[in-house]
Amino acid sequence: MTPHSNLLILGSLACLASCGSPVTVCPAILMPAVAATIKDARTGSDATLGAVLILRSTACSDSVVGTVAGESLAGCYGTPGTYDVMVHKQGYQEWSMSGIVVRKICTAETVRLTVELQPAP
Repeated sequence: MTPHSNLLILGSLACLASCGSPVTVCPAILMPAVAATIKDARTGSDATLGAVLILRSTACSDSVVGTVAGESLAGCYGTPGTYDVMVHKQGYQEWSMSGIVVRKICTAETVRLTVELQPAP
C-alpha cells in the first residue's frame, strides 16, 4: 500500500461515518427468532430440563425440548415474523404469549424471553 491508498481508505471511512450511512455487517450464521430462559416462578431456579418451547408464526413452526440445564431454548432460526409462544412442562401450568414481533436486520433479530413457570396446583 502506498501512503495515498491509506489516505483514500481513511477518507472513505470518514465519509461513511460523517454521511450518516449506516453500515450493517451481517453475521454468517442464522439467529433464532426466539430464545427463552425457563425458570420456576416460585424458586427462581432453572426449569429447562423437560420443558417444551413451541413457536408458531405464518412463516415457521418449531418445538424444542430442554435437554441441558441452564441453556436457553431457541427456535425458528433466521425467520422474522409475529409469533405465538408456548411453554409446557410436566408439573407446571402452561405458559403462553402472543404477538411477539421478531424483526429482521440481516437474519432474525432474536427476541429473548424469561419464562417463569407456575407450579401446577
